[in-house]
Amino acid sequence: MALKSYIILLTLVALSLLVLPGQGYPPSQWQPIENLNDPHVQDVATFAVKTYNSRLHDETQYLDYLKIVKGEYLQSGFDGAPDYRLNIVAKQHDDGVVGNYQTFVHDDIWFKAKIYVYLIKLQK
Repeated sequence: MALKSYIILLTLVALSLLVLPGQGYPPSQWQPIENLNDPHVQDVATFAVKTYNSRLHDETQYLDYLKIVKGEYLQSGFDGAPDYRLNIVAKQHDDGVVGNYQTFVHDDIWFKAKIYVYLIKLQK
């Protein structure tokens, strides 16, 4: 009898996962970051630039991080880990030309690791 109850329970759990995907997690929206000088937010920005530089083969294209001008975060519904979308100012390492860039970084709280997604130059 216990085995039959166990099989029924597992079947119900499996069906609920198929029928109700994504239920129970509130929809997330990008929220502004109030304190752009927060050490953790600064760490995310410098991480993005360092990772971007590490993927380049030409050191003349390296960027030097200067500051964050706008920041937003999105709290993930599944694991609670925040995604950061930051608009930053950086200068070209070789010629000092200053530009505006946007970066996206996922901050994985389970593995205590940041995951670089992209860093792109913004058009003026």
